[in-house]
Amino acid sequence: MTLGLSAVFYSNAYRTAAFCEYYTYLRNKAREKGIPNSELLNDKYLFEKADEQAIQSAYGDVLQIIEAASQFKDRRTKLSRFFSDYLGIVLINTETEKEYERYQTEQLHIQAMKNAADKDSYPTRLSMMPESKKRRRIETLHYMRRYTLWSLTLLFFILSFLGWIWEVSLHLIASGVFTNRGILHGPWIPIYGAGGILILTLLNKLRQKPILEFISILAVCGCVEYFTSVFLETMHHGQRWWDYSGYFLNIHGRVCAEGLLVFGIGGLAIVYVLAPFLDNMIQRLQPN
Repeated sequence: MTLGLSAVFYSNAYRTAAFCEYYTYLRNKAREKGIPNSELLNDKYLFEKADEQAIQSAYGDVLQIIEAASQFKDRRTKLSRFFSDYLGIVLINTETEKEYERYQTEQLHIQAMKNAADKDSYPTRLSMMPESKKRRRIETLHYMRRYTLWSLTLLFFILSFLGWIWEVSLHLIASGVFTNRGILHGPWIPIYGAGGILILTLLNKLRQKPILEFISILAVCGCVEYFTSVFLETMHHGQRWWDYSGYFLNIHGRVCAEGLLVFGIGGLAIVYVLAPFLDNMIQRLQPN
């Protein structure tokens, strides 16, 4: 009923704790009965911190990177820093920008390992159950990244196309009739592309705070949809392109709570999954 939000904000922690206790119970039973390979479950680091020697042996490279990072010098100009740090945009992908991007990427990749090296989290490298390959795939989707103008341009058209697919699919399911949605010819609806780009740039500083990011996405999408409705109505002599009158918590029929909730969830998917994934693909298209 809550589209998974109650799990994210409340119950996941309790479910995880319950599974941990159940795992401990099963582990002890497996060892008592001598089940083959049960020794793999004998992971002491689930209950105690690794000693300094083990940490140095497993995370020595991480500790060296952390030490080297303290000596890194940011050589970007003030203008590029403003666009990069506040909007997440790279104006010109110079060697200095690439150097800073490599530094940032490296810092993001070692963040989880840094916590392990500091003994604040589970030392994955000391686990008897290797997960490095899976974790490496996840790390490549790091969302605290900066987007080049090239990437943002292509993302605009891709998101506009995905928005068209979304609108056409909804109309097809509801009425059983295929209709070219939007006001333009062709398979794209610019309001989706514009909204996605605004979320990625204006809300760049909030990506590390998902709750604030979600609330801000609601505000940005609400403003974009509302003022787009006003603009289209003015340009087309009072004709309304959508009307939410009668929907729960609507504002002048231009926006409603139901639509904003969908946009909010979709916006989070864009920020944390879709845009990083597409950006990885787009970067392969750029000449070296």
